[in-house]
Order: sequence, then C-alpha cells, then structure tokens
Amino acid sequence: MIIRGDCIEQMKKLEENSVDAIVTDPPYGIGFMGKEWDRFSPQVIKEATKKHLKIDHRKQSERSSSMHSGTYDTSISGSRGFQEFCLQWSIEALRILKPGGYMLVSCSTRMYHRMACGIEDAGFEIRDCIMWLYGSGFPKSLNIGKQIDKTEGNERESLGIKDHAKKDFKDNLYAQDPANRNNEKVFGYGKEELTKGNSEWEGWGTALKPAVEPIVVARKPLSEKNVALNVLKWGTGGINIDACRIETFEPIQSQSGHKGQPFEKRDREVTPREYQTQGRFPANIILDKEAGEILDEQSGNLKSGKMNQNHIRHTDGSPNGIYGKFDPNHPLGETFGDKGGASRFFYVAKASKSERNFGMEEKQTVKQFEEKKTDDGREVVSDRPHQRGATNRKNNHPTVKPIKLIEYLIKLISKENSIVLDPFTGSGTTGIACAKLNRQFIGFEKEEEYVKIAKARIKPYLEQTKL
Repeated sequence: MIIRGDCIEQMKKLEENSVDAIVTDPPYGIGFMGKEWDRFSPQVIKEATKKHLKIDHRKQSERSSSMHSGTYDTSISGSRGFQEFCLQWSIEALRILKPGGYMLVSCSTRMYHRMACGIEDAGFEIRDCIMWLYGSGFPKSLNIGKQIDKTEGNERESLGIKDHAKKDFKDNLYAQDPANRNNEKVFGYGKEELTKGNSEWEGWGTALKPAVEPIVVARKPLSEKNVALNVLKWGTGGINIDACRIETFEPIQSQSGHKGQPFEKRDREVTPREYQTQGRFPANIILDKEAGEILDEQSGNLKSGKMNQNHIRHTDGSPNGIYGKFDPNHPLGETFGDKGGASRFFYVAKASKSERNFGMEEKQTVKQFEEKKTDDGREVVSDRPHQRGATNRKNNHPTVKPIKLIEYLIKLISKENSIVLDPFTGSGTTGIACAKLNRQFIGFEKEEEYVKIAKARIKPYLEQTKL
C-alpha cells in the first residue's frame, strides 16, 4: 500500500504500536542532484542559485559539481534544520513502531551525525551502524591547483589532447551504475585538453571519492523486562541472525573428530568429514559487487583456520598466562577453515542492471532534470554541472537502492507477514523487497511522480507472488 502525502501527517493516522519494522532512505539534507525535497532553508538556496541560472555551464571549463557546493545550505543552522526534521518524523515513527521494533535508516557520511542525534532525541536507542560499501561512487572534488591558476591568470602546461571515447569507460564503475549510465556530459565524451600547473597546490582537491553509506540501526525501547519477554509479547526486539548468515558455497572440511588435547597425546588418525554450515555470522558491513571484487583483489586468496565448537583450549601452563585468568571450557562458535577473498566474510548485495526500470516498460519516459529559462530567455537543463547530461528515463529517481540490499535489511529485522513501513518510499524499492519476502508493506511518498513510479515498479512483483 502506497499513500501520497507528507510522512509525518500520514504516520499520525496510524495506531500506536502497529508497525513491526521500518526500513527507509530519507532525504539527506545535502541537496542531492538538485532535488528540492533534499534541501533545507529554501530561501538561502534560492539566493545562492539565482546567479548560476545566468551561466551556460556547458561552456565552462570546470566539470565538477563541487564548484557549486554552496548552492545548498551547509551552515550550522541548515544542519540543525535537518536534525530537527529527523527528530520530528522519528517521533511519529517511534509512536507507531512496536516496542523492541527496529528502524534502519540510510544516510550520507556528512549528515549521519545529525540524523542519528535526531533519531536518538526522539527516544530511539542507537544500537549499531551498518556500513554499505560500494565501488560506483564518483569523485566530486574541485581541482584547487586549476582554480588557483584560473584566478591568478596563470598559464597551464598542455599535456596533449585526450579523446574520451565511450570505450574508455567500459570498466568505469560509476558508468556501470544504471543511475549514472549515458550521462555523457558528466563523463566528458569528446576531446579534452590535459593540463598541468606549477602551483604548489597542484594535485590538491576538496573531497574524497564516496564509497560508503552509513545506515542507522535504531530500536524502540523494550516494554518488557528483557528481550525474550518482549519478543513473546510483541514479536519484535531481536535480529534474525540465521536468515542473514553469509552463504558458504564450498563444503567445509574438518580434519579430525577428536576433542582438543595436548598435541603430544593426540591419536594421529585423521578422520575427515564434510558438512555444509549455515553460513557466517552477519556483520555490520555490506558490500556491493564492485566493492567485493576490489576487496578480493586487495586481499588475495586467504585461508581461514579451522576449530571445532567443542575444542578445549590450553595455555602453556604458566600461572600468568592470559593475565592469570583462563576458562578452557568457555563456549566458542565453530570456525570454518575455508578459503577465498576477504569479501566472503560480508554480505554482497548484487543488484540487477535492469531492476531500476523493471515494471515500467510501458510507462512514458520522463526527463531526469527539468529545463529552466534564464533571465535572458535561454533554456538550460540545470544550474549544476553534474546535471547537464539530462536524459529521458523511465525511473528518474536519483537515489534508487539495490533491491537485494533492502531485502537483506528487511530480513534482518522482521519475519514473514510482518508490517514494514517506509516513510520515504521514493521509487518503491522497499515495497518491491516486501513483495518478494512476503511482508506487508506501507509506504508514504510526498512526490506524485515518484508515487506513480513506485506503483509501476511494485506491481509486477505483487503479481509474481500471487502465482
């Protein structure tokens, strides 16, 4: 069920303690890709952007969006406005969530602290932070050396002309993201003069490549004395560990069935046995496919040590061993003794290339960015350089999350038939994941265009579950 409207007003209509889990991706307060719903202090932004509408940025040498990083409000007052916004919607979220219910909220690295404080001030417990690592981020850094040379009128040494053919971007991780593909103006297809300056600030920039997105793990306080009693009463309060274990695709082999004994006393008969485990314990790190491949390339092929669950541990006999305290019978989980890249320790959300527009084949395409008229009557696509490559798209939402990622998060904090709420539905990815996982979905979305997109995307998945 998707309802158009402001999430705070819509949540007020829901009964107290009626929702099992919340998974959402709200505005980050950074003016992402120029979307009005992701901006705060509108008057400040309006004044800041007014002058830029008079400039044809397609004729400018600067290709980075960071040249206009001030067109959204990054002041203390603006950040406090974002925190207050998070507080207000979190107050309603806390009221309708069942005691012990979890809320997972995506954010940006720059505004995470404000969001977490707003959620905590509303009454939630901040239990953890999940880090989603991805390889498709695009650096938005201002070239300080080039900017200084331009300001002081210095000539830059020409290093030649580079022809940016599309084939050059075949292995570009940013270009592989469906949200970024075909953005020719961003990638600079065509010819470009490569230059080098002599300033002491040559090679300096203003930002790192984005490769991580934090997810707030918050929980409504328990109503009962402990988690077990709370789970029995409300069906909430825990994390579904087994449903989110990291798969192992090879049989794990134990070379001995013997309990741990001093080496010299062991029977050396080896009795191999093979079995398939449930998988590794889920971590608070999630990778996408590209990040997993990069991690494996860096780590190489590794082999884990193997230890049975009933292994008895021993020291060297020294009374001071392990600070004089040691329990040989302390329960330990069984380790796996397998091999592979480091990514095997974490969940990897592999998103389909076609999932962004699935279900929208018959829908009319819409422009990613609206055209505007300047004071002198010229039409421009946008006042920001990174929006100059506007294209017609079926799903024009700029922050579509992989379905597999949202599926994983939903499985982590809910059971089948649970009610899952997304107060900021966007293009409907949470609704799709709920349909695939047999959860009841409630979504609120303020923008009419995204309500239409979300309904179109969710519909085929609902039809599949009925078959």
